[in-house]
Amino acid sequence: MKRRLYILAGHTNDPTSDEGAVSDNANIHYIEGKLTVELRDLIVKELNLMDAIVYTDANPLSLNKVILWLKKILKISDVVLDLHFNSFSSTKANGTEVIIPNTPSNFEKTLALELVSAVSGNLNIKNRGVKSEKESAHGKLAIMQLNCETVLLEVCFLSNPQDMINYTKFKKVLAFKLANLLYKYIR
Repeated sequence: MKRRLYILAGHTNDPTSDEGAVSDNANIHYIEGKLTVELRDLIVKELNLMDAIVYTDANPLSLNKVILWLKKILKISDVVLDLHFNSFSSTKANGTEVIIPNTPSNFEKTLALELVSAVSGNLNIKNRGVKSEKESAHGKLAIMQLNCETVLLEVCFLSNPQDMINYTKFKKVLAFKLANLLYKYIR
């Protein structure tokens, strides 16, 4: 079954809106919204080279507007990948994890397991596993309420210096690997 793919940059890169987590480590200022837009665009570029059709959110739109837009157009077979970067008050928190709905489909479980393994392996960071929405730091996530296949990828901790060194060094390789993985699920 051919599926439509939507890749969302969690938060925005608009300083007047919700830019997500912010961290200064190793004298570098990281903003989640900028990182997610960058990674989304790298993945989309790779998918476009494979002639895949990918839909994305508009960078400055608030989460509420993105969800309203998606609710109007999504089909149950569509796939939504929401990109995020974790943050914590301690620089010791590290690794990648994927959040799925509380009652996930087999498709969501399988995709989530492959995503978390791909990120962990390519960035050489801790695999924190796949968690349900209720096990996430927020307990309830608006994006999980969509009527489609939904996964939320927490790439790594922007508050962890080593996670970010590895991400910065390998982000293009990661985008290539994630694009190939996603392509397998939508063709």
